[in-house]
Amino acid sequence: MILIIECIACCLVFHLLIALILKKDKLLMVGSYPPKVRERLREMGVIPKEQKTRFSKKEIIRKVVGVFVFSIIIAFIMIFVNGQREFLGSFLSVLAISLSITWYDAIVMDCMIFCHDKSKIIEGTEDLTEEYHNYLFHIKQSLIGTVISVILSLVSAGFVVIISSIIK
Repeated sequence: MILIIECIACCLVFHLLIALILKKDKLLMVGSYPPKVRERLREMGVIPKEQKTRFSKKEIIRKVVGVFVFSIIIAFIMIFVNGQREFLGSFLSVLAISLSITWYDAIVMDCMIFCHDKSKIIEGTEDLTEEYHNYLFHIKQSLIGTVISVILSLVSAGFVVIISSIIK
């Protein structure tokens, strides 16, 4: 039961964080927009023309640091809230939480909200409605997120074992 509550709580926290970021500036999440939208933004000079990758180096570093910090935080939650001290139990619990966030993001936030919320359309890309409604793009991204969830879960479970051995 506690795992279900944790999954729901994490999805809500994730939703709130993304909503706050988008409210501050939609362009902070430009790497998450569909390819044709990003290409138009590149043509408009919003994204530097020399940035050929989906995310800038700064964004990649921010994401890697975020995953690392999240791995440590979730390890402490696994130990002190869930009572996990073993690798497999921790891995499976973290995987359940991570996958719930990944697919909540895909289905609710992307396909149900982002694809239909006109406030998420960036000025100058209004004619790309079909691209904004590209559900397949979001599902494909969540498949990548599923792989990242497995990696995150492995790292977090490793931290659980290390931290547990230190605080015996």
